[in-house]
Amino acid sequence: GGIPTTIRTISAPPTLQHARQPQQQPLSADATTFPPPPRSPTEAAQRNGVFIGKVRDIFDQRQFDQFRSDSAQYRKGRTTASDYYSQFRAIFADAGCGEKLQRDLFKELVALLPDHDKQAELKDVYLGALHSDELSANFPSLDGDGGGGAAAPAGGGAAVSAA
Repeated sequence: GGIPTTIRTISAPPTLQHARQPQQQPLSADATTFPPPPRSPTEAAQRNGVFIGKVRDIFDQRQFDQFRSDSAQYRKGRTTASDYYSQFRAIFADAGCGEKLQRDLFKELVALLPDHDKQAELKDVYLGALHSDELSANFPSLDGDGGGGAAAPAGGGAAVSAA
């Protein structure tokens, strides 16, 4: 017996932002990390210009007009965050935009919103949808297609046993 005299230093785990995650994981830091908001009106205008340029490259004029209309309806409070996110996904998917680019554009759109409450609403909806997509991918029976009733407790026995 005795008291150990050596103390080991344990380094803290890397932050989620710097953790190396396999590409196939939908909830990598890349998928869940939002860009910082603009630090000045000049930066906001520059980033907004780049964002609109990317969107114009993806959409035809009809799609672009629809996107602008959907966005204005959300900013004015006429559409819920959940509905707006669904509209965003649908129109970008219709334009042939891949998942990663959709995520990147949506996160930049959220960062550029000047209304912090609307930013928070959209972040919540986006992260909730990501988690839901991950559950569906990892546990297909949760989609309601499979399974056939309630799951049995782990081990197959009763959940509580008498002592």
